[in-house]
Amino acid sequence: MQKAHRRRPRKGPKNPKLEDGPADIVFHGGDIYTIDDNQPKVEALAVKGEEILTLGPYQNIKSLIDTNTEVIDLKGKTLLPGFIECHQHATLAASNRFLFTDIRAVGDDLQERDKAIVLEIISKEIAETDPSEDPLPWCIFFGWDIELIPDLPQLNAKELDKLSTEIPIMVVAQNGHAAWVNHKTFEVCNITSPDQCPPGGMYVVDENGELTGMLLEEPAIMSIIKHHPISPDMGIDVAKAVYDQWRFYATRGYTTVTELAYSTNPEMDQILSATAALHDCPIRLGLYVSASHENEPQIQESSKLWVAGRKIWADGSPHCGTAAVKDPYLDTELTRQLAFPPPPPPPPIPDPPKCGILNWNDDELFQMVKKHHDAGRQISIHAHGERAVDQGLNAYKQVMKPGDDHRHRFEHLGFVTEDQIKVCGELGVVPSFFVHQLYYYGHTFSDHMFGAERTARWTPLATAMEHVGEDKISLHEDHPSFPGPPHAFASIKSAVTRSHRHDPNRIFGKEYCITVDQAIKAYTIGPAYQLFKEDEIGSLEVGKYADLLIVSANPYKIDPLKLDTDVKIVETYIGGRRTNVQRLRKRI
Repeated sequence: MQKAHRRRPRKGPKNPKLEDGPADIVFHGGDIYTIDDNQPKVEALAVKGEEILTLGPYQNIKSLIDTNTEVIDLKGKTLLPGFIECHQHATLAASNRFLFTDIRAVGDDLQERDKAIVLEIISKEIAETDPSEDPLPWCIFFGWDIELIPDLPQLNAKELDKLSTEIPIMVVAQNGHAAWVNHKTFEVCNITSPDQCPPGGMYVVDENGELTGMLLEEPAIMSIIKHHPISPDMGIDVAKAVYDQWRFYATRGYTTVTELAYSTNPEMDQILSATAALHDCPIRLGLYVSASHENEPQIQESSKLWVAGRKIWADGSPHCGTAAVKDPYLDTELTRQLAFPPPPPPPPIPDPPKCGILNWNDDELFQMVKKHHDAGRQISIHAHGERAVDQGLNAYKQVMKPGDDHRHRFEHLGFVTEDQIKVCGELGVVPSFFVHQLYYYGHTFSDHMFGAERTARWTPLATAMEHVGEDKISLHEDHPSFPGPPHAFASIKSAVTRSHRHDPNRIFGKEYCITVDQAIKAYTIGPAYQLFKEDEIGSLEVGKYADLLIVSANPYKIDPLKLDTDVKIVETYIGGRRTNVQRLRKRI
């Protein structure tokens, strides 16, 4: 199993003295939470080099201070382990900086857009694009979201043709699982038939078998984007976009992030390696490579950059009706406007009507799981609906042996059942939950897609804590396939309150709420375990990397409904080095 760069934490001195140091940095004067159940809270923490030297009473640690030690008085602020976001799309988010035009309903600045603003952005971009340029420029937009902007029009190739028949146009949905293109895009990609779509995706057709312009799932969308002409003479600084994105993550309180759909690319491999090698590299990055890619990334692995595993999409998204659920989606005006797709025809067995789509048949998924399992790779399966979770569990059961420590993962798990969670616990399969969907979309799920009862059991966190263990669960936000910026404390708020952003009294499944402590563990020690990094990061213990987060207010002591507004990111440290969050905010 991949356990690159793992090490056992060394034992620190019980009664530290100057000969054990001196410490490079000493923190005191605030609440310091270790996320270590053996020593949950301490008065002070000492750092030497990249590691935590010791922690405990400030009176004891004072002996490690000499004239070269930086002594940081927290002045009442709170110190935590650096947060770990174990389901992001870091390279896609970097690409968004130069490849896509942002039309999200809620941007990274938290400013909300309405229909007029979104359509104005699109029309202006197309009007300013010259089809006579060589290479032919594209207009690609990311973040189309009729759940949050319900009066947006329904898209298809014919509607996009009205904007231009000379320029390739692509509009990608906020969820990242659906997109729409005009006929010019199909033309430049030489696509004339739905049979040209790679396995695991779909080019949607109408009742006459004609391409509608709608694309479903990552293989279909990427089969189009790969034709986009990105070249050095276009003035695109990809390396700067990557570095800016990593710095942005640091300003959001993250010290470790993952890429959950890395497409192997020699140029990007080189850029990631170079960024991770920088002295002021602001985060650590683990890569989960798309399972359809045969080649290993050619990266320079280190404690800052490594290949973590492989990613498989078993189903799609609830927002475009492709999550493979057990019971049908509701037939409402919204689901009709979203054009939830019919099941594909056999072979071998069609999906139930209006119950989403499994991207693979059982044998295809099993063969992918077996291939990567046998190669010693950790596997991460995207599964929202019950049918997708069942399919993934069946594949895991066939390849895993009792006692193996593979830590294969499930991602999102919107409608996972208690019985399925119990099986995960028995197998040692670890879940990562996307509970923060409720904050933005709980109302559309409840009122238009699933009904109140089904929405209430979305991501049953309390059940997972019981059957899998609170040190093995993670929370995530799936940025940028989600409105707004990455915001761990907003996600923690959702896990604790399960409330809607515009109506804090509207709770979706109160029985599945977890505590603030459990939610913080799901952004620290839980994801560290899932990444095979629990010996290095995730809690404040002697010998672990000094990956630290300082926040303005104590999240354990404030109203949970104010976690997203009242807890501010003050500073992060990676390996004992200050990232200087305030400076990064100004430079991005």
